Amino acid sequence: MTFSKEPLQCIPVLSIKDQIEKTAFNIRFYAHDISAETWNRYPCKKDNPTMCRNDHCVGKVSFFVSYNELKNLKHLTLLFSREDKKAYVYFNRQLRSLFDDKILMPVAPVTIHLKPPVIPEPVQW
Repeated sequence: MTFSKEPLQCIPVLSIKDQIEKTAFNIRFYAHDISAETWNRYPCKKDNPTMCRNDHCVGKVSFFVSYNELKNLKHLTLLFSREDKKAYVYFNRQLRSLFDDKILMPVAPVTIHLKPPVIPEPVQW
């Protein structure tokens, strides 16, 4: 059984990585082999089939931002595409809120194609 790839709007990590690092008080990573040094590129080990069953791996970045004297915890979902060995930030409500609140400068999304399952829009902020 062959799955066709689904288009997904994402932001290249490098285009917002510096912005996030300048804004964040604390960055934490919740995925296999992700660290402050590697979250801009594909970190997954291909020899571990339980971690990489699709053509991508998923991780999360959590960090505190300061805006209008408020501290907020933000969660960004990272997609690591095995095809081009690059990392992307999933273009969802969390990322849009950072742009809308002018915490990050807007970046034009790009379309990547991944095999299902594609990450759904989050229901919680």
